[in-house]
Amino acid sequence: DKSRMYGACIVWYEPLPDGVVQACVDEVMPECDGVERAAERALAGELHAPEAICLLSSAPIFEALNSCCRQLFRMRLSGGDPASTEYMLTEASLRPLLTTPLPDYGGRVDVPLGNVSIHVVIPPANELPHTMAGRDFLLLFECLDVSSVIVLWALLLAEQKVLLQARQTHVLTMAAESLCALLFPFSWQHVYI
Repeated sequence: DKSRMYGACIVWYEPLPDGVVQACVDEVMPECDGVERAAERALAGELHAPEAICLLSSAPIFEALNSCCRQLFRMRLSGGDPASTEYMLTEASLRPLLTTPLPDYGGRVDVPLGNVSIHVVIPPANELPHTMAGRDFLLLFECLDVSSVIVLWALLLAEQKVLLQARQTHVLTMAAESLCALLFPFSWQHVYI
């Protein structure tokens, strides 16, 4: 029914420009003189800040979202000097991604992004929900034994509360999506975060 939101994200760390580092040192140590600040800055070395590309969709198209994130990251890196405006992703470079509508159930669309075309496929509504070629089910059964999966499946069918926990978010997402796929032809109608 496309009422849920799904996402993918890539995070990396970029070195901060010297001016930003100096401003941080000045803010943290305002009462120090110039020599102490210079020493603190030298001890700090090169500082990095996190940057991210996050994409959201109303359809569970994880493979396409991950491919788009990787391509946008490549496009971001191919810009050259981080100080230049060419380094940034522009509205023109993102327009195909932002304006291409999702296909209907059972449809497919290709999204041109940079020098590649990302394939977005949504399975028909009357078929088993889209899986990443079975890899997400494999991941579920690698993390849980069969009896635990059966207990979880029974709890979901009985509309009981289930809380999943994992150290890695991608494992958690794939496990939750796999469990929802196991409900087919039914679907989870309650809170799902």
